Amino acid sequence: ARNEHLAEYYWVSIMNHNVENRTLSHQSLRASFGAVGPGLLFAAAAVGVSHLVHATQAGASYGLGMFSIVIIACLTKYPAIRFGGDYASATGKNLIQSYRQSGLWVVLLYGIAQIFSMCFVISAVSLVTVGLIKSVFDLALSDTAMVAFLLTVVTSILISGRFHLLEKLTKFVVPIFTLLIVVATLMVVSRIDWSISNLAWPEITVSTTLFIIVLGGFMPAPVDSSVLQSLWVCAKAKDTGALPTMAESRFDFNVGFVASLILALCFLLLGAGVMHGTGVPLAKGAAAFSSQVIELFTSVMGQWTYPLIAVASITVMFSTLMTLLDGYPRIVASIIRELSPKHGERLAGIPTYDLVIVLLCFGSVTVITLLMNSFSAFINLTSVIVFVLGPILAYLNHRAIFGEEIPVASRPGLLMKIWSIAGLLVMTLLGVLYFYLQATNSV
Repeated sequence: ARNEHLAEYYWVSIMNHNVENRTLSHQSLRASFGAVGPGLLFAAAAVGVSHLVHATQAGASYGLGMFSIVIIACLTKYPAIRFGGDYASATGKNLIQSYRQSGLWVVLLYGIAQIFSMCFVISAVSLVTVGLIKSVFDLALSDTAMVAFLLTVVTSILISGRFHLLEKLTKFVVPIFTLLIVVATLMVVSRIDWSISNLAWPEITVSTTLFIIVLGGFMPAPVDSSVLQSLWVCAKAKDTGALPTMAESRFDFNVGFVASLILALCFLLLGAGVMHGTGVPLAKGAAAFSSQVIELFTSVMGQWTYPLIAVASITVMFSTLMTLLDGYPRIVASIIRELSPKHGERLAGIPTYDLVIVLLCFGSVTVITLLMNSFSAFINLTSVIVFVLGPILAYLNHRAIFGEEIPVASRPGLLMKIWSIAGLLVMTLLGVLYFYLQATNSV
């Protein structure tokens, strides 16, 4: 009887221990998913023109030849972008505050580059979104009117709900378009030539090299998205009243980064499965090309698939527009705060965030109205800014996360340090090569 009681006691103890472990495990998992937010915002901002247009064009033009290049490009920038969230979770500050410690000129350089390019980026994303909406719903409205209406809707959402509402919408939208795109990709997988020869890199010519560099520059997002990541981590901390731990921050970012990488490969496979080798000339312009992808996908896979790819494409662009329209005012507000602390929160009695987002929308509509003839030149100049800022910000991010301000326990390990330095060198070399090829081919 005594042995039976002992056996029962040990059995109950083991069961209670297992229950406690499961409870702790569930609590830990729930805490990790609760920290997810800024990483999904990163994915939503990244999966826009770079994926829908550039990645799809890569598949359409080169088949699977760009598959490994997309992976390498994303991995090259992983440390530099991740360090934004790492720095914010370790210090409670955003990267612009770190840049200020390197000198006022760094903040001014970054601010000028961002303020110059943001209206053109928002204009480009808005035009692609509107072009898709017009194509899908067969609307005959003018681009300017539709962009103005779309920006008004998004601005109203952001000003009324701020980060809390943005995060909730993103947690709803990103899983939806991810599922739709993955399903659409699975439908065309059987149409792709998976032979070893088709996986080989394309023949290296000047035009191919330039395409690869541009693709890599925007894949999965420019390095300055690290600043947005740090700002969103700080915004989430303000919204919840607590900074995420380093583990939670990295889990959150990895979820978003992996999602953006998978979606980049999905769009590449869509281009390879539906457009590569068909002989159909690719439409010029991001909006026209995006509409062409929807039409070709539908013609190949059947009319019933039209809503699938149409909804996926529109939600991708809408989420990108929404996150960028939230992120840019945060960047401007933070820059103003560093240059003039007393004006960081309010300008002329108006919250800086609200004022900047309205001015940004007005500027974007003005660009579309008055500068469409020179629009492509401005977009090309924006690309140049990306290539100039990329290595600089990668270096500043590296120095920030390995600086004395960060506790030793919170700093990345030796492998990540080597990875970061290697990525910085690659970005620098590609930037130099890009400018060299542009200069020699324009002469």
